[in-house]
Amino acid sequence: MTGVVGVTPYTPQYHTHPLHPPLSSTGLEDYPLLNYSLMSFMNHSGEMPSVSSFLSASKNALLRPAPVSNRTVALVTGNESADLDSCLASITYAYLATQASPSTVHVPLLNFDRADFALKPELLHVFKDTSVSTDDLVCLDDLPVSLNVENWVLVDHNAPTGRIAHMAGAQAEKVIGIIDHHVDECLAKGASPRVIDVTGSCTTLVVNYFRSLPGLPWPAGEDGKTLAKIAITPILIDCSNLRSNKTTPHDVEAVAFLRSILGVEKGFQTKGMTDSIDEWYHAVDDAKRDVSSLSVHDLLRRDYKEWQTSTSATLGISSCVVSITDLHNKDGKWWSAIKEWSQERKLDVYALMASFKVDGKHRRELVVYAANEKWAEIGKLFKEKHGEEFDLKKWKGEEGVVDAVEEDERAWPWRQKNAKASRKQIAPADKELEQAGLASLYG
Repeated sequence: MTGVVGVTPYTPQYHTHPLHPPLSSTGLEDYPLLNYSLMSFMNHSGEMPSVSSFLSASKNALLRPAPVSNRTVALVTGNESADLDSCLASITYAYLATQASPSTVHVPLLNFDRADFALKPELLHVFKDTSVSTDDLVCLDDLPVSLNVENWVLVDHNAPTGRIAHMAGAQAEKVIGIIDHHVDECLAKGASPRVIDVTGSCTTLVVNYFRSLPGLPWPAGEDGKTLAKIAITPILIDCSNLRSNKTTPHDVEAVAFLRSILGVEKGFQTKGMTDSIDEWYHAVDDAKRDVSSLSVHDLLRRDYKEWQTSTSATLGISSCVVSITDLHNKDGKWWSAIKEWSQERKLDVYALMASFKVDGKHRRELVVYAANEKWAEIGKLFKEKHGEEFDLKKWKGEEGVVDAVEEDERAWPWRQKNAKASRKQIAPADKELEQAGLASLYG
């Protein structure tokens, strides 16, 4: 890929082959929807089309019948929280992987139902700015029930969860590629690529991985700038404009490379509009934090992850961009909404992680709730093991906000004074807590 002066080429911590070989069509005769002619991805110059044209064509390749060809399909999807990083990493990977291996059409799959676009204003902001239509994207409920996809690529996670686990295999049996920045769960050891490294953003790893492939140029012209703007955005957001303690040299390197593609040192130009990096970061961050139109129920499911522990306890974690007080001020029933959500999801343990700003300063709050009385001591145990590490303090705030929580013997609200401690940075809790059902809480 195009180099950047002063930027050291990226070497992934783990990967096998440069990219999985062209996938065999053996067995695809039973799944005719998977073996489509993709019309023509490449233009007359042999170059990839625009991002929007690629997305439309790749969706057609997956969902619309066409004559059988030698092309096969792989779905690229992020984790079930479906945040900005997961969604834009999957689009970036799909585009570049299809360019690298045209015999396999990589289709980005957004890991949520189409109606949930309304929960993701920051994603819609990016799509509007880069002329991406949501009609050209594939969501979970767009997939026909009869569709059986044999090839999956995971970005921003390395073990299938939720509905993806039912399609890709709970043990990642159908996973052919992984790029992720979470703790390695040691599945799909034969995947290629298999890149798992510590970075602030998964999209960083996607960008740097494809840069490391010899002979694969970044798309030229406005198309390349559009893809670069899509790719740089989650890195800026997840790394707080490269000011967060989560930022790694890999993130800095990726941003430097993407800035070089965008054409200016401190800003970028796309479709005649010029933004500074700071202005673009704040515009997307403001869109992310503008949740005034969302209900408490919407906020609980907006950035939500769920999995089972080794003890078969079902855990659910919601990340929220407003404070507990702000949740309370919506309708005064935020605690009832949490209990109802826990019941709806049939959870044993639930956690709410509130991450917000007060006068420009980052603040965190944490609530742990034992939805199943079997785990009634889990909050007490969590405080004993990690109270000092996360600097957990008694919640203090407006009168009446947490009264119902404090009256519940299975619920624990805290102010997390260590605001830098996020689930991507804090090592998973030890084996004792794993057996108790909270090892993955901050994993």
